[in-house]
Amino acid sequence: MSEQYVTIHARIIGRTNKAVRLQQEGETRWIPRSCIHGVDEQQIDSANVGQELDLRIFEWLAKREGLV
Repeated sequence: MSEQYVTIHARIIGRTNKAVRLQQEGETRWIPRSCIHGVDEQQIDSANVGQELDLRIFEWLAKREGLV
């Protein structure tokens, strides 16, 4: 699998220490934190639930989940 990243824009609606629940265009999905760029993962920790962020996630996952 490719380790290329793509940037998505999504709202944080939940988080655990292992995954982040994102909402994009009315759909929600859990994304493993291990698939999010490290710098962006730090932004998630300081963001409020409901906040929108631009996040870099692995391209293969974004395509599989229909995020791009």
